[in-house]
Amino acid sequence: LSENDVLEMLRKKTGVLYAYAGRAGARIGLGDVVGEHPLVAKIEQFCSQCGTAFQLQDDLLGVIGDSAKTGKPVGADLREGKKTLIVFHALRHADEAQRQTLMQVIGNANATPDQIERATRILHDLGSIAYTQALAESMVRSALSALNDVPPSPYRDLLQQWAEYLVDRSV
Repeated sequence: LSENDVLEMLRKKTGVLYAYAGRAGARIGLGDVVGEHPLVAKIEQFCSQCGTAFQLQDDLLGVIGDSAKTGKPVGADLREGKKTLIVFHALRHADEAQRQTLMQVIGNANATPDQIERATRILHDLGSIAYTQALAESMVRSALSALNDVPPSPYRDLLQQWAEYLVDRSV
């Protein structure tokens, strides 16, 4: 597995859905029956990158989010053994002791809150959480550059606000 494999999985999980919504909305808004208007591709690209950034943020919230706000227990993604970029990064950078601690939690539905806390601390210490946050922010910046060709309008402003919300959200 490579980082690109993980990102491609996230793109296929959420980026493609967002891309379709953006493409469909742009075609409808522009009255483009064939889908050849150059802005359709720009908005599709924007939405695809935002979808992947959304999923990265969602994975972060699964580890460090407030369960009262997210509606799911902190550490649930670790217990489920989800193959997130956070976990991938951590396992690539962990020493043997850290790796053993993480492997006792990842995919262990019965992991204790104490084990989850230790694993989360390792994810922080290895820079895996910061790395994933930075990547999500970078994807949003890249996505926003796709909007440069979209003429100024309240709709473009809404897209920009939405993109910025994706990586700032806590739910």
